[in-house]
Amino acid sequence: ISSAPGPSTSSCGWSSSGDTPVEGTPYRFRDIFLYANGQKEFLDGGAALDPTHPGTKKLIENTIQRFQKAGFAYIKADFLTHGALEADHYYDPGVTTGLQAYNEGLQFISETIGPRMFLNLSISPLFPAQYADSRRIACDTFGDIGKIEYTLNSLTYGWWLSRVYDFNDPDHVVLDGYSEGENRARVTSAVITGLFTSGDDFSLGGSLSGKERAGKFLTNPEINDLARIKKSFRPVEGGTGVRAANLFTFEDKKNFYLAAFNYSHTPAVFSPDLNRIGWSGPDSFFVKELWSGQTNSASHSLSIQINPSDAVLYKFYK
Repeated sequence: ISSAPGPSTSSCGWSSSGDTPVEGTPYRFRDIFLYANGQKEFLDGGAALDPTHPGTKKLIENTIQRFQKAGFAYIKADFLTHGALEADHYYDPGVTTGLQAYNEGLQFISETIGPRMFLNLSISPLFPAQYADSRRIACDTFGDIGKIEYTLNSLTYGWWLSRVYDFNDPDHVVLDGYSEGENRARVTSAVITGLFTSGDDFSLGGSLSGKERAGKFLTNPEINDLARIKKSFRPVEGGTGVRAANLFTFEDKKNFYLAAFNYSHTPAVFSPDLNRIGWSGPDSFFVKELWSGQTNSASHSLSIQINPSDAVLYKFYK
């Protein structure tokens, strides 16, 4: 809600003029800006607003009510770092730190939204989580394999956040304009993270290829069922530096799942140790690759071959 154009935002203002009136209040923006060493605080092109100020809270209330009146049931709160910045002082005299102000602001947002909307937070700050339904784990993830690895780097080290939030959010899934291998990898990265939001344009003005890609890659029942688990897969190994893990697993009462990604532009082969990935079933078993639908028997080991910039997703039958 704070990335909407114009000055009516939550913890961030896009009006550079302090003379701009704060809609529905007797205040002007100079009254609700955050100041550090007497100077207005700017970050990423936006001016930070005091989350404890009644003028800021009125902006939040007006924005949420406008969206609710329009019938929206999902809202993403962006540029939240602005609300956690340290400042010379806050309107609420009981608040002395940036995170105290951030908590007060988020609590007000949560109470104003109530149970009618799904609240999704941007990637920062990480805590507290009790005010929202989900948190985006990566920023502006497009459909190329480099951005897919960028998202999975966050999952590699933050898979456990699906135990903190109801959902981990891997950002919207855009298929148009990328290779089919990257489409498979992008959808796989979403379903193993825990939240699935399609980002292509399905309007009359949207591209035909984007709609065709959606029909091909967003309608696989067994792939979509994994998103309904609502929990993140765990990496088999940690990444290296900014690199993401290649293998991720999840186990429920009926099945064991293994997702494998090839971030390179050449073919890759993985031969994971079954004990290492957590498989505790029999030495001989059936495994199904969910994208191709091919089911094969495996014994003692598994060899995974992946095309460049692509992914595979296996179901092991216990």
